[in-house]
Order: sequence, then structure tokens, then C-alpha cells
Amino acid sequence: MAGSGITIVYQESAILVAAAGFPVGVYDRATSFCAHAILNPDEPLIISDTRNDERFCGNPFVGKAEGVLFYAAIALVDDDNLPLGTLWVFDAKPREALTSGEIAFLRRVSQAVTALLRRHAGAGVAPHRTARG
Repeated sequence: MAGSGITIVYQESAILVAAAGFPVGVYDRATSFCAHAILNPDEPLIISDTRNDERFCGNPFVGKAEGVLFYAAIALVDDDNLPLGTLWVFDAKPREALTSGEIAFLRRVSQAVTALLRRHAGAGVAPHRTARG
């Protein structure tokens, strides 16, 4: 199984606002792959096999059947280059690194998502908030 999504990262939580192949909802930032991806917003985070990465090998989403074994993300950044969240893809099997064309495609899609977020912010539409977020 493979999937993709858009996650907005808050101080304590990560809200998966849109996804295919993974349940939309509020997740603890401590188990969020995206929380790692926003640490260096200028570079994509690509993990070929999450079982071999010390940041993720104990993550509950890695050990599951049909878990996250490959992960790649591009940060969604605001006008000040501050990370808001990520556009990400995953696969239940390890993969080699993405091609430059695949990374360029993810960057273009992330820019489109960021433009939509700006448009919503300008219209006074706030992201969905929960008691935990």
C-alpha cells in the first residue's frame, strides 16, 4: 500500500488534513514523520527504509503490517520561509531515493498547496483546530 497526504504541524500535534492511504485526523507530534521533515524546510526528507533510521525505527506506524517503510516529504512554508507542515508520500515497502523529476514534482505540488493555504488565510479561513491541536 502507498499513500500521500498534507499535514499541518502544531506544537503538540500534527493534523493530517488530506490523505490517500492513511487515515485523516489528529496525531501526536511525537510520532509524526512530518515533525522531522519541517526541521530543514529547504530540503526534502527522504527515508528509503524507515526501519533503518534511528528517528523512526521505534515509530508505531513503522512496525505495523502495511506500515510506513518509505517516506518522503517536502515542507510547506509561509512567506517568511517558516514551515507550516508537509506534503508527503509513503510506501509500505522500502524504495530507493526519489528521482530529481519526482522531487521537482513534489516541490511544484507543495507550492500549489501553500498557495491555497495563503488564499484561505487571506479569506479568514482558519485551519481546523481540535482540543488537542
